Amino acid sequence: MGLIFKLGEELQSLSYLLFFLLYSFATNPPLGAFFASRFIFYFFRSVKQITV
Repeated sequence: MGLIFKLGEELQSLSYLLFFLLYSFATNPPLGAFFASRFIFYFFRSVKQITV
């Protein structure tokens, strides 16, 4: 149950992050690309931690 709740929190923060990424990419593409690469790296790292 706690894991499901934690995943829900993660998804909510992910949606905020995605909105921020889209906004930064629209206003400043190089900076947006940098944020996107960092975000993808962090996301896959956290997913790996959850599944292991």
